[in-house]
Amino acid sequence: MATPRPRLLIQLISLAILLTAVRVAASGAWFDDEPPHSLASDLDRLPAKSLGVILLETAAKTPLTEATKPVAPEEVTAIIEDIGSAKPAALAARIDDLAMRARATYPKTSELLAMLYDVRDAITAAGPDKAARQAYAQERVAEPPRATTKDAPDAFAKGDAMRAHRLYLEGAARFANGSRVECRPWFEEIVKQHPAHPRAETACFLLARCDLWSARYTGEDLSEAEEVERMAVAEAAFREYLRLYPSGRYSADAHGWLGGIFWKTRPDEALGHFITQLEDPAHPECAKSAAHMIERVLSRIVANPEDPNEAVLKVVAQHPRIAQAAVYFVLNAPETDPSDGKYDTPDALKQWRLNVLPKLATAVSHEQKIYQGIWAWRLRAMLAQAASAAGHQQEAIKLTDPTGSELTQSDDLLFARLVALQRAGITQEAIDAGLLFLKTYDASPLRRAVPVRLAQALVDANRAGEAYFYASSAEFVC
Repeated sequence: MATPRPRLLIQLISLAILLTAVRVAASGAWFDDEPPHSLASDLDRLPAKSLGVILLETAAKTPLTEATKPVAPEEVTAIIEDIGSAKPAALAARIDDLAMRARATYPKTSELLAMLYDVRDAITAAGPDKAARQAYAQERVAEPPRATTKDAPDAFAKGDAMRAHRLYLEGAARFANGSRVECRPWFEEIVKQHPAHPRAETACFLLARCDLWSARYTGEDLSEAEEVERMAVAEAAFREYLRLYPSGRYSADAHGWLGGIFWKTRPDEALGHFITQLEDPAHPECAKSAAHMIERVLSRIVANPEDPNEAVLKVVAQHPRIAQAAVYFVLNAPETDPSDGKYDTPDALKQWRLNVLPKLATAVSHEQKIYQGIWAWRLRAMLAQAASAAGHQQEAIKLTDPTGSELTQSDDLLFARLVALQRAGITQEAIDAGLLFLKTYDASPLRRAVPVRLAQALVDANRAGEAYFYASSAEFVC
């Protein structure tokens, strides 16, 4: 008795038509007579892991301990009480510990961090006596910065042992209120008159922020030349901060702002800044925004993988998490360049993937020595996906052949193997891989495409009843 294979194929095709209709109608392509996507082209587009997911998967699992608890006010008070009786370096180290804990819940703790830095500088600055340091620190903990005077900065707080801090409070209050012009002279006075004071670092960074505001956010009707000139000033200001304070407390932020300046016009340079920001262990609070911007920059670089961007892919390969995110981006991309406003045909997408994936594969292959531990499995998965997309299924299968228990420890490797086996028509092994994936990786982002691959393999094995069951739960990538 013949198995009802056409019934399943009709269902799969109907799902694909529905998906295509939704996509094309949303884009308005019906009116432009664009060709619809086919089922095959939708299946070519694989599910992906974002860089954020990859970061979470590969991050060290840190339980909630004393080192990650929220900062309690009495902890800061205890440090202030020890001013004069404990060495400044020891007190500074205690402040640094609190600052690291505060960064774990940034930006909710942005004001707390600013206060901790200010108190730390009051402790470590040369000059003031114990009483002056303690009085200022207690005042700083009690209330946020506020503007208290109409005096000019150069005439303010003359003779005060805590003058650099007083100037900072006046500038910070105006900065927080959005008065980027009014705050400048207060920070400039610190940099000019107190360049060796630890508050000068904060003043230098905030002046760079003011320069960026002047270039981008004033609302003025600037000519292109004026905007370019002002942006160059902002760029120079952040570079000067990094020259003076290469390992400063705002260095990760400075790299992020520079990346933001460059990401549209100089994506290669922007990527370098965002990678530096992402990989700064002292600033975990920057990781989320850095990861988001790295993905945006990657989309521009892989859209045109020829020189000079081909050289950038070699830099990407030196950072395993970013390299894997780039491979998944290409496998999942619905179009070559999301920013160009153009519709890409399935054939154009396929040719683009055939162009960029081998370049990525070659680049990561040259960096094999840094892909150790679980990254050896992830590297094999990346290379296998590139080979499979190019039609080299036997090469992809060989790359994913298990030597131990890695298929039950790496969803990346098992998924790449399933795709290659199904594409190669090695039916029973594809079925086994699909069933193993569903059994092992319930929470994997790759899971949603497994049922349709499994259903295809089951159809090829004349097991239409089982195929129908899995096809009915399948999700197309979108």
